[in-house]
Amino acid sequence: LVYETVKHVHGLSCSPFHGGLSFLTAHAAFTLELDRALQTIDPTVVTPYWDFTIDSEEHGVDWDESVVFSHDWFGAATPPNPSRQISGTYFNETPVPVSCEFEVHNAYCRVTDQRNEDPSPFATRAHELCGLRTDVRLPGCAELAECLQVKSLVDLHSCAEDVLHGNMHTVIGGFWDCPYDLGQLSDEHPEWKELLLSVGTRSINIWQATYGSKHLKCPSTCDSGADTWQTCHCHCPAFDLVSPQDGGATVDWIKGFFNETKILFFEDWHAGSRFECESGFNSPYVYKKYFDIQHKDDGKCDYSLRGFDNDENKEFLHFLAGYACSPGKVGSMSTGGSSNDPIFWPIHPSFDRLWSYMRLSPEYAGFDNGWPGDKCAGRSYEDLMPFRALQDDEAAMDGAGNASDPDHFYSNRELFKMFSPESSRLQYIYDDFDFSHCSDAIEASNSANSSSDEEGEVFTLDNRKKPTRARRLR
Repeated sequence: LVYETVKHVHGLSCSPFHGGLSFLTAHAAFTLELDRALQTIDPTVVTPYWDFTIDSEEHGVDWDESVVFSHDWFGAATPPNPSRQISGTYFNETPVPVSCEFEVHNAYCRVTDQRNEDPSPFATRAHELCGLRTDVRLPGCAELAECLQVKSLVDLHSCAEDVLHGNMHTVIGGFWDCPYDLGQLSDEHPEWKELLLSVGTRSINIWQATYGSKHLKCPSTCDSGADTWQTCHCHCPAFDLVSPQDGGATVDWIKGFFNETKILFFEDWHAGSRFECESGFNSPYVYKKYFDIQHKDDGKCDYSLRGFDNDENKEFLHFLAGYACSPGKVGSMSTGGSSNDPIFWPIHPSFDRLWSYMRLSPEYAGFDNGWPGDKCAGRSYEDLMPFRALQDDEAAMDGAGNASDPDHFYSNRELFKMFSPESSRLQYIYDDFDFSHCSDAIEASNSANSSSDEEGEVFTLDNRKKPTRARRLR
């Protein structure tokens, strides 16, 4: 997993693995690459898939009770040790890659998020968001039903990555040992729990915002023999100066800080009307429904937390500023090094399985496979990806039917053809495409879709076998 983790982190430039249609080809290629590595030990092994929508429906917010998180599978959602190092029958002490030369690493040279100053040498996870239990469902039937209605590759990617994939990484990876504790604040204000959960699930994005705006400063080196997280971690020097323990930062200062970091901001602080203030308010990481927007007599725009009195408003905004300046320890799945957590690997074949179904089903005969260009290297149709030699007869021909160089890196066009479920050269198939556990959501989505779609195309359940969650060799 060390090799795959470094590859998946990619670097500081835009990722060819996320944010574009190459999400589909890249993650199928990652899985096949792992298959081939495992098959050097046991030729019969194929990476399984985890249909997490089943566990979402069966367990709701208690998805950590799934057999997937049992000791003999992938280990507990919160490992029973203070460091939160993944433990279980098979995955004890899964090492984190170490490289001071690779451009993405923390101050201990661990290949992980740069803001994650966790000295742990092993992959970690926790079923909490900075002290707050992760009472968030995994993507389930509603999300799957939405994806089954798409009619183009562009829309399939958008739904697969942003809706069905959603916040899987954050809710499984988790955060802990945070100076600003969401759980403690929730205990003090139980009525804020939903709001605090929404903050918790966007923690990485919030910390990225303060880091990207140069407010959050992280140490360049930490000594694994002498330092701990308490002595070597990221912070915001400007916030430290105005924020003594008595809460010295004023609301105006905090709002200026949010404006500079783009956590909460207006396109223009001055507006001619309340409507312009409301349309110009941006809250990328906290749902807008939690805010009231004001157009003041002096023409300026302002905001406050809906239903909060002045003291509560200041308390929450001060907490959010401190939280944005104080990253806790970050589970492997919540970072670019998510493939370091073994649970990463059975998640992503689920998207390939959905894509395979849509490529095989006659209901999608008119599916638009158009692949628009992208300015990020690796995301366009003809761009090369960092994968090669994924098929046994590699010397025979490439994706275009030409004689192939075994050292040739595949383009997305070649990977698109390689992962066609109708290809006789593809080494694996799925045992079934059963989605009957989502029949109610799918039928509701069909009804909503057919009422607004002149063509009336709907998805039907054509396979009601008990799902096996199996991906197997041909």
